[in-house]
Amino acid sequence: MSLISKIHAVRLKGLTVVKKGKTNLGLFASYVDVWSELQPHLEREGLSIGFSGARIVINGDSEIVTMDMTISDGVESVTWSFDMIVPERIISGSSGKSVTNNAQRVASAESYLRRTAMIHAFGMSAGNEDECERMQPVGDQTNIPGAVPLPEGAAWQDYVDNAWEPLLSPLHDGKLVDYAKDGPAAMGTLWKEFPGHAGLQAWAHDWMLSTMRDFDITWANITSREPGLPEWITGCNADQLRTAAAAVKAIRQERTGK
Repeated sequence: MSLISKIHAVRLKGLTVVKKGKTNLGLFASYVDVWSELQPHLEREGLSIGFSGARIVINGDSEIVTMDMTISDGVESVTWSFDMIVPERIISGSSGKSVTNNAQRVASAESYLRRTAMIHAFGMSAGNEDECERMQPVGDQTNIPGAVPLPEGAAWQDYVDNAWEPLLSPLHDGKLVDYAKDGPAAMGTLWKEFPGHAGLQAWAHDWMLSTMRDFDITWANITSREPGLPEWITGCNADQLRTAAAAVKAIRQERTGK
Protein backbone atom coordinates (compact mmCIF):
# COMPACT_ATOMS: atom_id res chain seq x y z
CA MET A 1 0.00 0.00 0.00
CA SER A 2 1.11 3.56 -0.67
CA LEU A 3 1.72 6.02 2.15
CA ILE A 4 -1.49 7.89 1.36
CA SER A 5 -3.41 4.59 1.39
CA LYS A 6 -2.03 3.82 4.85
CA ILE A 7 -3.00 7.27 6.16
CA HIS A 8 -6.41 6.76 4.57
CA ALA A 9 -6.73 3.40 6.34
CA VAL A 10 -6.23 5.12 9.71
CA ARG A 11 -8.72 7.85 8.82
CA LEU A 12 -11.30 5.21 7.89
CA LYS A 13 -11.37 4.04 11.50
CA GLY A 14 -13.21 7.17 12.58
CA LEU A 15 -11.16 7.47 15.76
CA THR A 16 -12.50 9.54 18.65
CA VAL A 17 -10.67 11.05 21.60
CA VAL A 18 -12.18 12.55 24.74
CA LYS A 19 -11.47 16.16 25.70
CA LYS A 20 -10.80 16.20 29.44
CA GLY A 21 -8.50 19.08 30.37
CA LYS A 22 -9.17 22.80 30.29
CA THR A 23 -6.98 25.88 29.91
CA ASN A 24 -7.52 29.33 28.49
CA LEU A 25 -7.17 27.57 25.14
CA GLY A 26 -10.45 25.84 25.91
CA LEU A 27 -11.39 22.23 26.52
CA PHE A 28 -8.72 19.91 25.10
CA ALA A 29 -7.61 16.31 24.80
CA SER A 30 -4.13 15.83 26.22
CA TYR A 31 -1.22 14.75 24.05
CA VAL A 32 -1.20 11.42 25.91
CA ASP A 33 -4.92 10.91 25.24
CA VAL A 34 -4.54 11.55 21.52
CA TRP A 35 -1.36 9.51 21.18
CA SER A 36 -2.76 6.57 23.15
CA GLU A 37 -5.75 6.37 20.81
CA LEU A 38 -3.76 6.87 17.60
CA GLN A 39 -0.50 4.94 18.20
CA PRO A 40 -1.81 1.34 17.86
CA HIS A 41 -3.31 2.18 14.47
CA LEU A 42 -0.12 3.89 13.30
CA GLU A 43 1.87 0.81 14.35
CA ARG A 44 -0.46 -1.50 12.45
CA GLU A 45 0.06 0.52 9.26
CA GLY A 46 3.82 0.93 9.87
CA LEU A 47 3.57 4.71 10.20
CA SER A 48 5.66 7.09 12.28
CA ILE A 49 5.15 10.76 13.14
CA GLY A 50 7.84 13.39 13.65
CA PHE A 51 7.61 17.09 14.49
CA SER A 52 9.97 19.93 13.67
CA GLY A 53 10.95 22.47 16.31
CA ALA A 54 8.38 25.20 16.80
CA ARG A 55 8.96 28.49 14.99
CA ILE A 56 7.56 31.80 16.28
CA VAL A 57 6.41 34.41 13.77
CA ILE A 58 5.20 37.90 14.73
CA ASN A 59 2.02 38.82 12.87
CA GLY A 60 0.85 42.27 13.90
CA ASP A 61 0.05 42.07 17.60
CA SER A 62 -0.02 38.28 17.58
CA GLU A 63 2.67 35.64 17.95
CA ILE A 64 2.13 32.64 15.67
CA VAL A 65 3.76 29.29 16.45
CA THR A 66 4.32 27.09 13.39
CA MET A 67 5.32 23.44 13.34
CA ASP A 68 5.80 20.82 10.62
CA MET A 69 4.51 17.28 11.11
CA THR A 70 6.06 14.54 8.98
CA ILE A 71 4.33 11.18 8.52
CA SER A 72 6.44 8.34 7.14
CA ASP A 73 6.19 4.63 6.42
CA GLY A 74 9.95 4.24 6.12
CA VAL A 75 9.87 4.58 2.34
CA GLU A 76 7.70 7.60 1.61
CA SER A 77 7.02 10.66 3.72
CA VAL A 78 4.63 13.60 3.66
CA THR A 79 4.96 16.86 5.60
CA TRP A 80 2.19 19.23 6.62
CA SER A 81 2.51 22.59 8.42
CA PHE A 82 0.24 23.67 11.26
CA ASP A 83 0.13 26.95 13.16
CA MET A 84 -1.77 28.69 15.93
CA ILE A 85 -1.66 31.89 17.96
CA VAL A 86 0.44 31.74 21.12
CA PRO A 87 -1.91 32.38 24.06
CA GLU A 88 -1.47 35.64 25.92
CA ARG A 89 -1.58 33.73 29.19
CA ILE A 90 -1.91 30.15 30.38
CA ILE A 91 -3.49 28.71 33.50
CA SER A 92 -1.33 26.81 35.96
CA GLY A 93 -2.70 23.30 36.43
CA SER A 94 -1.62 23.23 40.07
CA SER A 95 -2.64 26.65 41.32
CA GLY A 96 -5.34 27.66 38.84
CA LYS A 97 -3.62 31.05 38.54
CA SER A 98 -2.64 32.81 35.35
CA VAL A 99 1.07 32.76 34.47
CA THR A 100 2.87 34.79 31.82
CA ASN A 101 6.23 33.04 31.51
CA ASN A 102 7.10 33.23 27.80
CA ALA A 103 8.70 29.77 27.74
CA GLN A 104 5.58 28.28 29.28
CA ARG A 105 3.34 30.11 26.82
CA VAL A 106 5.28 28.81 23.81
CA ALA A 107 5.56 25.28 25.23
CA SER A 108 1.83 25.25 25.89
CA ALA A 109 1.09 26.34 22.33
CA GLU A 110 3.57 23.79 20.94
CA SER A 111 2.00 20.93 22.90
CA TYR A 112 -1.50 21.97 21.89
CA LEU A 113 -0.38 22.27 18.26
CA ARG A 114 1.00 18.70 18.26
CA ARG A 115 -2.31 17.33 19.53
CA THR A 116 -4.30 19.38 17.06
CA ALA A 117 -2.07 18.34 14.15
CA MET A 118 -2.57 14.64 14.85
CA ILE A 119 -6.33 15.07 15.26
CA HIS A 120 -6.67 16.90 11.95
CA ALA A 121 -4.19 14.81 9.94
CA PHE A 122 -5.90 11.54 10.82
CA GLY A 123 -9.48 12.76 10.82
CA MET A 124 -10.01 12.11 14.52
CA SER A 125 -13.09 13.41 16.33
CA ALA A 126 -12.49 15.18 19.62
CA GLY A 127 -15.31 15.91 22.02
CA ASN A 128 -16.33 15.60 25.63
CA GLU A 129 -17.17 12.21 27.10
CA ASP A 130 -20.88 12.36 26.22
CA GLU A 131 -20.16 13.43 22.65
CA CYS A 132 -17.55 10.72 22.13
CA GLU A 133 -19.85 8.07 23.58
CA ARG A 134 -22.44 9.00 20.97
CA MET A 135 -19.83 8.81 18.21
CA GLN A 136 -18.63 5.30 19.12
CA PRO A 137 -20.09 2.34 17.22
CA VAL A 138 -22.98 0.65 19.01
CA GLY A 139 -24.06 -2.95 18.40
CA ASP A 140 -23.80 -3.68 14.69
CA GLN A 141 -22.95 -0.06 13.84
CA THR A 142 -19.60 1.21 12.61
CA ASN A 143 -17.92 4.61 12.21
CA ILE A 144 -17.00 3.71 8.62
CA PRO A 145 -19.69 5.01 6.23
CA GLY A 146 -21.39 2.21 4.33
CA ALA A 147 -19.48 -0.59 6.06
CA VAL A 148 -21.53 -3.65 7.01
CA PRO A 149 -20.32 -5.77 9.97
CA LEU A 150 -20.16 -9.49 9.21
CA PRO A 151 -22.82 -11.39 11.20
CA GLU A 152 -21.54 -14.14 13.47
CA GLY A 153 -21.68 -17.53 11.79
CA ALA A 154 -22.23 -16.06 8.32
CA ALA A 155 -21.78 -18.42 5.35
CA TRP A 156 -19.39 -17.23 2.68
CA GLN A 157 -21.73 -18.47 -0.05
CA ASP A 158 -24.14 -15.67 0.93
CA TYR A 159 -21.65 -12.98 -0.12
CA VAL A 160 -20.54 -14.09 -3.60
CA ASP A 161 -21.01 -12.02 -6.77
CA ASN A 162 -19.43 -8.98 -5.10
CA ALA A 163 -21.84 -8.96 -2.15
CA TRP A 164 -18.68 -9.04 0.01
CA GLU A 165 -17.62 -5.52 -1.05
CA PRO A 166 -19.35 -3.46 1.71
CA LEU A 167 -18.39 -5.87 4.49
CA LEU A 168 -16.21 -4.48 7.27
CA SER A 169 -12.70 -5.89 7.04
CA PRO A 170 -11.55 -8.23 9.83
CA LEU A 171 -9.14 -5.45 10.86
CA HIS A 172 -12.11 -3.07 11.29
CA ASP A 173 -10.23 -0.44 9.30
CA GLY A 174 -12.41 -0.13 6.23
CA LYS A 175 -14.59 -2.03 3.79
CA LEU A 176 -13.30 -5.06 1.89
CA VAL A 177 -13.78 -3.18 -1.35
CA ASP A 178 -11.17 -0.67 -0.12
CA TYR A 179 -8.62 -3.49 0.05
CA ALA A 180 -9.75 -4.84 -3.33
CA LYS A 181 -8.83 -1.51 -4.93
CA ASP A 182 -5.18 -2.36 -4.22
CA GLY A 183 -5.52 -5.57 -6.26
CA PRO A 184 -5.72 -9.32 -5.62
CA ALA A 185 -2.40 -9.35 -3.75
CA ALA A 186 -3.77 -7.10 -1.00
CA MET A 187 -6.90 -9.21 -0.65
CA GLY A 188 -4.87 -12.41 -0.75
CA THR A 189 -2.64 -11.17 2.05
CA LEU A 190 -5.67 -10.31 4.18
CA TRP A 191 -7.25 -13.70 3.44
CA LYS A 192 -4.06 -15.46 4.47
CA GLU A 193 -4.23 -13.66 7.83
CA PHE A 194 -7.96 -14.34 8.26
CA PRO A 195 -8.67 -17.59 6.35
CA GLY A 196 -12.04 -18.17 8.00
CA HIS A 197 -13.52 -14.74 7.20
CA ALA A 198 -16.69 -15.30 5.14
CA GLY A 199 -16.28 -12.07 3.18
CA LEU A 200 -12.74 -12.92 2.15
CA GLN A 201 -13.79 -16.44 1.22
CA ALA A 202 -16.54 -14.99 -0.98
CA TRP A 203 -13.97 -12.71 -2.61
CA ALA A 204 -11.76 -15.77 -3.25
CA HIS A 205 -14.72 -17.51 -4.93
CA ASP A 206 -15.30 -14.52 -7.22
CA TRP A 207 -11.59 -14.21 -7.99
CA MET A 208 -11.34 -17.90 -8.87
CA LEU A 209 -14.35 -17.84 -11.19
CA SER A 210 -13.01 -14.72 -12.93
CA THR A 211 -9.56 -16.26 -13.34
CA MET A 212 -11.00 -19.57 -14.53
CA ARG A 213 -13.05 -17.73 -17.14
CA ASP A 214 -10.15 -15.58 -18.32
CA PHE A 215 -7.73 -18.51 -18.68
CA ASP A 216 -10.19 -21.22 -19.76
CA ILE A 217 -9.76 -23.27 -16.58
CA THR A 218 -12.53 -25.72 -15.70
CA TRP A 219 -13.44 -27.10 -12.31
CA ALA A 220 -12.51 -30.51 -13.71
CA ASN A 221 -8.98 -29.19 -14.30
CA ILE A 222 -8.82 -28.26 -10.63
CA THR A 223 -10.32 -31.45 -9.21
CA SER A 224 -8.02 -33.60 -11.34
CA ARG A 225 -5.14 -31.86 -9.61
CA GLU A 226 -6.86 -31.89 -6.21
CA PRO A 227 -9.20 -34.95 -6.16
CA GLY A 228 -10.37 -34.31 -2.59
CA LEU A 229 -12.38 -31.24 -3.57
CA PRO A 230 -16.21 -31.28 -3.77
CA GLU A 231 -18.19 -31.39 -7.01
CA TRP A 232 -18.37 -27.62 -7.25
CA ILE A 233 -16.67 -24.64 -5.69
CA THR A 234 -19.63 -23.60 -3.51
CA GLY A 235 -19.33 -26.88 -1.60
CA CYS A 236 -15.84 -25.96 -0.35
CA ASN A 237 -15.04 -25.34 3.28
CA ALA A 238 -12.32 -22.87 4.28
CA ASP A 239 -9.41 -25.28 3.77
CA GLN A 240 -10.78 -26.61 0.48
CA LEU A 241 -11.33 -23.10 -0.83
CA ARG A 242 -7.69 -22.25 -0.18
CA THR A 243 -6.58 -25.50 -1.85
CA ALA A 244 -8.73 -24.70 -4.89
CA ALA A 245 -7.36 -21.14 -5.08
CA ALA A 246 -3.79 -22.46 -5.03
CA ALA A 247 -4.66 -24.89 -7.85
CA VAL A 248 -6.19 -22.10 -9.96
CA LYS A 249 -3.09 -19.97 -9.46
CA ALA A 250 -0.78 -22.88 -10.35
CA ILE A 251 -2.68 -23.74 -13.54
CA ARG A 252 -2.71 -20.09 -14.59
CA GLN A 253 1.04 -19.86 -14.08
CA GLU A 254 1.60 -23.03 -16.10
CA ARG A 255 -0.46 -21.67 -18.98
CA THR A 256 0.96 -18.17 -18.99
CA GLY A 257 4.45 -18.69 -17.62
CA LYS A 258 3.87 -16.03 -14.97
